[in-house]
Amino acid sequence: MSRWLLPLVLAGCVADLEQAPGPDFGKADGTDSPDHECRIILRQLDGLPNGRIDVDGALVADGARPAVLVSFDEKTFFAIDHMTETAGGVTGYQRFAFAIDVPSGQSDARVQVIPFLKHHGNRLFDHNRHPGDNENYVAEKATGHKIPLDEQTCPAKLDRWHPLVELRDDSAMFPGSKPQGGWWVTPIHATLLADGKVLVTGWGRRDRDDCGAGGSRKNGVTFVLDPADLDGKGSLNVQPIDEQPLQSSDVLYCAGHAPLPDGRVLYAGGSHYEGLGTPTQLELGLDYARVFDPAARRFQRLAQPLTGGRRWYPTTTRLGDGRVLVTGGFTQCCDTKLANLSIEVFDPAANAFSMLVTQAQSAPEIGSSIKDFPRVFALSTSVAILGAAGRVMRLDPEVGGRLTSTQNAQRAGGATAEDATVAMVSTGEIMVVGGSPDGRAAQRADLYDPEADRWRSIDTGISRYNAASVLLPDGTALVVNGDGGNDGDRRRAQVIDPRTGSVTTMLPWTDDNGLRGYHSFALLLKDGRVLVGGGTNSEHGIGCERPDLRIYEPGYLQNGERPAIAQGELTLVAGGTASVDVTGDAQTAVLMAVGSFTHGFDQNQRYVPLAFDGHTLRAPSTAQAPPGDYMLFVVSAAGVPSVGVHVSLVP
Repeated sequence: MSRWLLPLVLAGCVADLEQAPGPDFGKADGTDSPDHECRIILRQLDGLPNGRIDVDGALVADGARPAVLVSFDEKTFFAIDHMTETAGGVTGYQRFAFAIDVPSGQSDARVQVIPFLKHHGNRLFDHNRHPGDNENYVAEKATGHKIPLDEQTCPAKLDRWHPLVELRDDSAMFPGSKPQGGWWVTPIHATLLADGKVLVTGWGRRDRDDCGAGGSRKNGVTFVLDPADLDGKGSLNVQPIDEQPLQSSDVLYCAGHAPLPDGRVLYAGGSHYEGLGTPTQLELGLDYARVFDPAARRFQRLAQPLTGGRRWYPTTTRLGDGRVLVTGGFTQCCDTKLANLSIEVFDPAANAFSMLVTQAQSAPEIGSSIKDFPRVFALSTSVAILGAAGRVMRLDPEVGGRLTSTQNAQRAGGATAEDATVAMVSTGEIMVVGGSPDGRAAQRADLYDPEADRWRSIDTGISRYNAASVLLPDGTALVVNGDGGNDGDRRRAQVIDPRTGSVTTMLPWTDDNGLRGYHSFALLLKDGRVLVGGGTNSEHGIGCERPDLRIYEPGYLQNGERPAIAQGELTLVAGGTASVDVTGDAQTAVLMAVGSFTHGFDQNQRYVPLAFDGHTLRAPSTAQAPPGDYMLFVVSAAGVPSVGVHVSLVP
């Protein structure tokens, strides 16, 4: 290996090669950068002239084109742009072949070879096989101009979309004019339970695709799904659970939901329909709550009504003292003038609600668009609320519920948060992805630091409205689904690392051309995979969302051996320590709150890193992590998570 000699001496063109500037990572415009993420890889140089390069397939689909710089004297560089697509690339990569012909008058004793990508006006140089950015590949005549085949330095990106599974209800609970095979079932709300199963709420309907005149929605459907039942299945029959409605036309659709510290799941509000499927259809919020008992597999309707009145699209947020904040929503569909801006608190010990902020005391900024729930996050000493306006409001539940705002709390560029997906990521920032009438914001991830009161932005290259964002145990965030916008393919998953600001774009699912837009969900499972379901597309409008779901397998599961936790479950006392029996390369430990997702927002996912020395971990305080159910993951140095273990965090 050799070092580049700078400054470069540029001479006239030699033979058919095009002279080009050598790499310069010190450029102020940032057009040259080294590849540290295996996006372009020199696989082999089989003597002169034959070489092979692997390129991340997602970058190829995004318009990136490979090239090679060569130098015969370590001073003058020439570009080879002619590349031929060929077979043999590892999974997730496209392989390209190229040829190096030595011009007459040039020595082939020592040839420097520097692969790079041309992408959106920038050059990305491959140094994956070398420890330093300023090192490149050298092919010497003495060794036959060979650079050995290397399939090990950069493992394949084996993220994978599992097959679609369609949902049907052939039970006797809702007989009616049930078609052959049963009602079609649309999944819209999903909450992970402590045992790894998923509590799903949606609609049962007559027709798979036709939700035209008269509509076909028949009944709300809630059921428990075992992800293991999806493997190898093309369809699955669900077993509905009685939702315990006050009236038969009351459904849990559009309720807010949160796991409680004792393992039950709270559903606040929901929808009451009058004239379902008719031109005069009226959709009202509900003024009562229900709780689901996973052990008994049944719902209980609470006797005390919500103190804030009817709520359609409210958000439920676990607080550090074990209570649940119930925020906002609407009294009925479908006008923002009908916003319910009050905030109340649910005490699970008493099964009772109490008012915190009345409608008159509240702020219009916490109001959502007609398609969004308020995005609410419990911080260490306060609560952050992001409404459709895109301004982060702060609430102190212990000081009369006063709402305040800081100078820089408006989303970057003055954008709103309408139809955005939002999550509090591993850096403690609130990440807002897509949405907004501003088309530029639709392909951005804007991150707000509530402590420093500042924003930063990451360009994702894909416009998304009504997408889904999922925190992963390696500290990254997965963004999937979405509709609308003009840029990019919304079938392609993206992984955003908020610590580095990098975005990795994966290959799309290929078994259908439909999107998953509004009313889709994505939920982290205990095995580190992600359950994705529902959503509208051009064939499935509101009320006729996709009646299917599938598993997405992130690429981190293929990056090496998974560490393991021997215990089947743990109880952690907030602020205390606990010993864990682990095997394999367990470098870090993290608690992930069991998720509860709907309408582009997970109301209770949370990433909590732990102090961990390989054997003993320290539990977080309740200010860092509200009491209740979590998954404990240990993660290897390569970012591979263990299977999650259920943890009950108690005060």
